[in-house]
Amino acid sequence: MDTYTRAMLRFVQEWHPYGGCDDQIMPEFGITETTFYQRVLAILEHRRHLQLDDSERLALRSFCITKLHERGPTYRTGFSDTGAQAEVKSVRPGNADGLGPTTDNTRIR
Repeated sequence: MDTYTRAMLRFVQEWHPYGGCDDQIMPEFGITETTFYQRVLAILEHRRHLQLDDSERLALRSFCITKLHERGPTYRTGFSDTGAQAEVKSVRPGNADGLGPTTDNTRIR
């Protein structure tokens, strides 16, 4: 894992208990919040390179997914827990009955 990747992971580890520090992502990493959380999700899926136990990895993964939900209508969650395929979710305002978000899950091969 390179220095940049380690810094991204360390940033999420340090800030996730406090809800993040999104206003520092662009100046510190030079990428948008959405791109940052997408990349961290991808990092978290390569478990063999991480020195995290499963509970911490899953907590960080959940945090990143929550942040992506806050950011916009379409996001990439990275690889599935099996590491097999990427998962893309689209959220549109209002489902068929108008009572909540509609979520489409599409697998990418």
